[in-house]
Amino acid sequence: MLFHISYVPRAGADARVALGRFTKWTPPAGLEFKSHHASGNGWGGFAIVETTSAALIIEATVTFADVLEFEVKPVLDINEAVPIQMKANAWIDSLSS
Repeated sequence: MLFHISYVPRAGADARVALGRFTKWTPPAGLEFKSHHASGNGWGGFAIVETTSAALIIEATVTFADVLEFEVKPVLDINEAVPIQMKANAWIDSLSS
């Protein structure tokens, strides 16, 4: 399953600590970074990762949780997501009938 993980430095945290830690860190086995990007404003970034285990996401993010705030969202290919959204919209519309 794919996940979008975005992060920004915590208020009052020194982002240099996260950078230094990242250069020494290895993702846990079973968590694959598909892409990883820095924000253009120099304040945080985001990654697309693939894993079958939510525990591995926790393992990865807790390593930096003292200096970074994370938001984790599951993501789907648009061709898979659209039919699901359309089915949900049809069900919602049926309620008002």
